[in-house]
Amino acid sequence: MRAPLVVRWPGHIEPGTVKNDIFASLDWLPTLVDIAGGPKANELKAQIEKGTYPGIVKTTLDGVNQREYLEGKSDESARDTFFYYSGKDPSAVRYKNWKMYFAMVSDSPEGFLNGVVPYHWTQVVNIKRDPFETSSDSR
Repeated sequence: MRAPLVVRWPGHIEPGTVKNDIFASLDWLPTLVDIAGGPKANELKAQIEKGTYPGIVKTTLDGVNQREYLEGKSDESARDTFFYYSGKDPSAVRYKNWKMYFAMVSDSPEGFLNGVVPYHWTQVVNIKRDPFETSSDSR
């Protein structure tokens, strides 16, 4: 789920800036709507949930506005949690630098044939110390 991204925004993001806090793809919608001058925070969420925001079907807004984090006005991301799913079932949750697994598909060749395997206990990884998440592997 973690992927690098390069953003260039002259006058707003200093060249060479590196951000490592949680920033989900879900966060781009409220962030870009804010940058474009649209409704902010709860107003945007309310419009989307009523189905009145142009071009977006009635749904909920799971993203958070990350503009202050991008522009360096906040040292921390507006998001400190992220939930991972395998289909409809939760498989992990990340809280800041910690990721807790409840289920996972093995990286072994037969892993995707076997599907998601629930753990008998939660496995915990500090992803800053173990960025490849190898300490929780059942490989």
